[in-house]
Amino acid sequence: MDATPSTSGLSSPPKRRKLISLAHLSLNKKQSLKSPSGKGKCLIILHAECEQGFVKDALLVFESKKTGDYHEDMNGTVFEQWFSEFLKKLPDGDVIVMDNASYHSSRIEKVSTTCSLKKDMQDWLRLKNIEFDIGMVRSELIYIINQYKENFNTYVTDEMAQQNNKVLLRLLPLLMEAFDNVNNINWQNCIAHVLKEEKMYKLDGIMDDLLEPIIISLSNDTDSDSATDTDGDNV
Repeated sequence: MDATPSTSGLSSPPKRRKLISLAHLSLNKKQSLKSPSGKGKCLIILHAECEQGFVKDALLVFESKKTGDYHEDMNGTVFEQWFSEFLKKLPDGDVIVMDNASYHSSRIEKVSTTCSLKKDMQDWLRLKNIEFDIGMVRSELIYIINQYKENFNTYVTDEMAQQNNKVLLRLLPLLMEAFDNVNNINWQNCIAHVLKEEKMYKLDGIMDDLLEPIIISLSNDTDSDSATDTDGDNV
């Protein structure tokens, strides 16, 4: 599973945001999770979880019709149909966490790339009212496109979530790689470090409360001494 831990459940008060994680896997009918065989038909499973378990009625299971990569069956169209119904099951304001799998990341519009035809690049720039010279070669056109393309790289799922008053968070690729290297020991060390930092943060607040009256007192005494010295100089 590529799921991530969540921080709250669906039974929380309405005003509190819940964190929902998406999970998927492909499972051979004849294999266990511990000993994949790579043979036989494949089941594709998609679900969403929160702190209290899997979200009710969010399960999607179907048999792959392909003999190769299951991503041929688990594509943007299938995922977006499921995601559309899934969003209706969640209260407004819930936070959905998922990775950047290709079927999570269909774009609303196609942005020109280095493989695009020169005419397509020019048409895209014209459509976006971005200035360019008609005599520019493809490398110059793609340079301009790359400067603006992030403004138009909107994902279909992001737009769906926004329209349904949900918040969608995507995990960075490097963060996903980091999760693969997490074990019980370094996770416990991470928790201990956070607890230590919280303790030090509280101590900083206590020290500020204790020292501030002393600093103010010393500052007032210094001002009084300065005023006395000035008066003495004027005598």
